[in-house]
Amino acid sequence: MKPSEAFEGTNSSKQAYDNAVRPMTDEECFEKAIEKACKNGYEKDCLPWRLPDLEKTIFSHDFAKAFWGEETVDEAYRSFPKREWQYHLQQMVLKENPIQYLAKFL
Repeated sequence: MKPSEAFEGTNSSKQAYDNAVRPMTDEECFEKAIEKACKNGYEKDCLPWRLPDLEKTIFSHDFAKAFWGEETVDEAYRSFPKREWQYHLQQMVLKENPIQYLAKFL
């Protein structure tokens, strides 16, 4: 079986094959992240986006809430709950390439 045949019959077979063969560029990842957040209620800076607003956007609380949601993360050592968006926003700040951190959740 050819690698491309593994994705035949799926709605987005070419896209799935492309993503499996090559990683998304930062631009593609950012566009998909914005699309996901907009579908979840994020209303600011929805497409079309402007590159200078990239960091301002991905590190905003409104974006993070829409992208990751507001469910609680279970951390046994904490005396107070932390929301999904807070946890992931904190993790993303520590990454060398925060856009590629977002890619894990697309």
